[in-house]
Amino acid sequence: MGFFEDCYLNMKSGISRAAEKTKKVLNISKIKIEMAERKNCINDKYKLIGKYVYDMHKGGEKFEIEDIADWLEEIDALSSSIEECEERLHRAQDKVCCHYCKYKNESGSKFCSNCGKKISFAKRGSKSSCENCENEENNEENVEIS
Repeated sequence: MGFFEDCYLNMKSGISRAAEKTKKVLNISKIKIEMAERKNCINDKYKLIGKYVYDMHKGGEKFEIEDIADWLEEIDALSSSIEECEERLHRAQDKVCCHYCKYKNESGSKFCSNCGKKISFAKRGSKSSCENCENEENNEENVEIS
């Protein structure tokens, strides 16, 4: 009976692993679809803006940025939500995104495989986990480029 019990346990654990992998693939697919839908919405907004500006130009009317401010804000919001989706996708794929070059590295990597910079503080949510890195991020944002 030991042989059959071993077969049963191996089969049971194999089915559990397959179910987990299937759940992971479905989650990744859902995130990718969500991102594609948001990118399509952004493209639709670009088309609306382009048509509006062209119609204004063709009609000889003056174009003001305030006329399209709502569409621009919607594009910004959609872009932010795409970045959030990318973070969720990286976590679902067990990847860590490099803060500097945005390369997807294997989870647990200490240095980026693309640029070589340390990624132990890579963003895993909205904030980094290291206070020194947060200060480094703030300093980089405050640097003026001449």
